[in-house]
Amino acid sequence: MDAHWQYQLSLGDTILCAGSLRSDDDQTPIGGLPVLDVDSREEAERLFFADPAYQTGLRANVVIRRWNLAIFGGRICDGSTRVAFQAAASLPMSMTRHQLKRSATAPV
Repeated sequence: MDAHWQYQLSLGDTILCAGSLRSDDDQTPIGGLPVLDVDSREEAERLFFADPAYQTGLRANVVIRRWNLAIFGGRICDGSTRVAFQAAASLPMSMTRHQLKRSATAPV
């Protein structure tokens, strides 16, 4: 997961926000949801498929959607469209949260 984190951090402001999706137990990772500031679906696909988490099989089943930024941080926004994608996790069932944890300062 270190390579995944480093890759995402290398994208700078291109990732507006991101985080893992969890099952209702709040422990089981079931995917991720980054919101990207990109101009096209093709650019979002290129970034997703270059992510080490995808390349190593930790992410699969990507769904890319346009996202209209209407309210953020309690403020009405300009309504500009961003691209968001949801990637379902394809983690081995035996992998635990502890094994996925990157560090104490940047939880998975």
